Amino acid sequence: MGMDRSLVISGPESESELVLPWRSVPSSESIVFWLTKYWQNKVLGSPEGTVRAKKSDLELFVLFFCDVVGSDSVDFWTPSVTKSFRSWMAKAEPLQPKRRFIKAYAPTSINRTLATLRHFAKFVMAVRPFESGDPFDGVGDLTIQEPGWKGLSDLELMRLRAALDQLTQLSNRKHQMPFRNRAIFLTALDTGLRASELVNLDFDQLGGKYLHKVKGKGNSYADIYLSSDARPAILKYIESERGDSSGPLFVTNRGGRISRQQIDRFLRQVASQANSKLPSGEHISLHAHALRHTGTKRVYLTKGPVEAKQFGRHQSFKQLERYAAQTPEEREAMVDKLWD
Repeated sequence: MGMDRSLVISGPESESELVLPWRSVPSSESIVFWLTKYWQNKVLGSPEGTVRAKKSDLELFVLFFCDVVGSDSVDFWTPSVTKSFRSWMAKAEPLQPKRRFIKAYAPTSINRTLATLRHFAKFVMAVRPFESGDPFDGVGDLTIQEPGWKGLSDLELMRLRAALDQLTQLSNRKHQMPFRNRAIFLTALDTGLRASELVNLDFDQLGGKYLHKVKGKGNSYADIYLSSDARPAILKYIESERGDSSGPLFVTNRGGRISRQQIDRFLRQVASQANSKLPSGEHISLHAHALRHTGTKRVYLTKGPVEAKQFGRHQSFKQLERYAAQTPEEREAMVDKLWD
């Protein structure tokens, strides 16, 4: 049994729209009511990637819930419903209920969705209990192999730096903004900033050797030190391409705020330049998060987990594990030398 209409909860941008099924004005007993409260209080204002992921997770769950349960009563959300939802996501081309994405969801995607729903359930329980208790009681994540290393080896990084030098010299048209691109690359590498944090930087946050009051995950704020490589690169970009007016720190050639997609496009150009003279088996894949992984692991290897956690602004050491993971080559070398 499906819902008859859609309720759209809008934020300041189109991607902040949450589309929920409904039949009538949601009451305080409706899961749609609580999703609306959660969206407005806990999701809106988060980084773009977080909003996009939570939108996908919540819309998927509430459609499943209303179709399977046949009601939007929040008290019908029980551990059995959560387990059924987990199994449904893992199925390819499920018959009941059908979904737009017909392939089975990857275990990592399932666990991310469960994390979103677990956070939502805690939000509800902080105000009122579920009649059947915690809908996640006895419901765990799927067990998956730890994700592999997503950073860059020393050789890959040297090749990318050389490609960056080449592109800076070759990009002699004004609209290409090579000094901005160079500043973004070095800032991402030497600060560990996420792409969402880079694009949201404002010029007024730049002061001396620091970026001040940079907003991170969980509404955390930090002053970020700019390295002796990143600092002059930013100043060169400001002098040659941007100017010193207020507004976004990293701008497009038309003066608007640069987007994550534009950063990724430039980084793919750097990788393409590096790959142009390499055999196919040595091609490098580059995105902003790879630079964050690389910088964080360098701190981990040279200064230890405490400094790496602070550098990456992780909320727990558990989050640090994927950044400090060994590459297959490092693990092989470790085993070979285990008894030396």
